Amino acid sequence: MKKKNRENRFQKKLSHKESNGEASEYAQEFLKTPEDGPLVTDDAYAELDALEYFNKRRLQKFRQRLLSSMSYYPDDLRKIEAGLSSYAHSAVIHTRELAVLVRSLSMTFENILLENYESSDDAIRQVIKASYFDTTDWTSEFDLKPEDLITPDGLRHYRSNANKITISAMNHWLSYMVKKEGENSLAQHYDELFIQKGVNHARYYQEVQLKADMLSAYTGLHHFPFFESDILSSYSISFDVAGKFMAGTINSKGQRRLMIDGHPEMIEGRILSSWMVSPSFIDGQFEILCLPNQFTLYVNWKNYDEIAAGFGLSRT
Repeated sequence: MKKKNRENRFQKKLSHKESNGEASEYAQEFLKTPEDGPLVTDDAYAELDALEYFNKRRLQKFRQRLLSSMSYYPDDLRKIEAGLSSYAHSAVIHTRELAVLVRSLSMTFENILLENYESSDDAIRQVIKASYFDTTDWTSEFDLKPEDLITPDGLRHYRSNANKITISAMNHWLSYMVKKEGENSLAQHYDELFIQKGVNHARYYQEVQLKADMLSAYTGLHHFPFFESDILSSYSISFDVAGKFMAGTINSKGQRRLMIDGHPEMIEGRILSSWMVSPSFIDGQFEILCLPNQFTLYVNWKNYDEIAAGFGLSRT
């Protein structure tokens, strides 16, 4: 029988409380201190990243472009947005709306989660086990008929346009950032923009682990092919909010703190939707929702210690 991970703790347990006038243990380690949700970007950090570019007027423009592109698929758009809204508010709560989206994705983009993995060398599949991947079997909890699902044409059309418009929005954001900050801009070129993902496992040391979490799966594997573990994965253009997701909330603090980052190359072509093009996402999270990578991404470790871990993803 597998033992609970509490007997083999690696990352330190940190307190979110301030004491004797001192900052929390998180702050002392230069991490975000867990807070009540929803987790959104602080105004000061949004300004540092020039995220004020995405005001209501500009968001409306990008979202209207996607809305207009879906004029022939109104029912599909409604179902997609309902699924996105469910995911954005809780990726772990299974709803009928999310089941419709996930089942439709699985049928339209057949085997998209495992295709890249199953075509890999045996040596890679010996290291990353098939149990690492989440299944979509939970969607069978809902009695979904063919007419309940999103049509393949509508879903492909949505994905294609959402991908293009999101990339266009990021290019416009970059131009604004460079004009505002000049040489001090966080990026001078599109391929230098940073995209992040904060990962936490809030119950890691209380549970018997039957499958490797992302941090465990890639520990010690430098420049190793990376695979998403789920059909949907969330990234953000806000470092602040990614850090908050890594830390977790007060009632669900991350016990395995991992930061993943990279440049647009790691998400281009697999963007399903984003906060820039859809009103279904939570304001202040600057979220980009992606499908599994059908191209090779490599893990490049940056830090790994008892406080937190981090690696970058790149195509080379």
